[in-house]
Amino acid sequence: KNPSLKMEIEQKGHMYISRPKKIRWNFQKPSEKSFISNGSSLWVWDPALNQAIKSTDLGDNDMMSLLEDLSSIDEHFEIELAYETEDDFQLRLKPKSEASFRKLNLKFSKKNKILKSVEVEDAVGGEVDLQFTNLSFNPELAPETFDFQPPEGAEVIDGAF
Repeated sequence: KNPSLKMEIEQKGHMYISRPKKIRWNFQKPSEKSFISNGSSLWVWDPALNQAIKSTDLGDNDMMSLLEDLSSIDEHFEIELAYETEDDFQLRLKPKSEASFRKLNLKFSKKNKILKSVEVEDAVGGEVDLQFTNLSFNPELAPETFDFQPPEGAEVIDGAF
């Protein structure tokens, strides 16, 4: 949900995560776009624009740190139980210090403690709701899954996120 545009956009895709700090997130709908990090750089690739944005300033990314290690979650966030049903429960997290988002809700399955969804409200009131389905744990991922090389002729922009 984008508060300034007053609209909601639904995106669908696939996410691959590997430690430490490697992620590949490929969106197919409504348009193709990819976010790829090998742990030291992050690329945002938009084939429709033939444009790649590269950042090597990953810093202490709140979300990436959270994905990496839930064991220290209470060091960085105030945590409260938002709700609980027979099948799942949701934790509401508020950063203890300055962060790139205002709040974060994590919904877990009670049965197997698997993360089912993430709701994020960013610093300007935008909302992102991620639903996770068809999960596969510890798959064999080729190291090149997290590499990106812009196609010849693509516009490459150096930037920070």
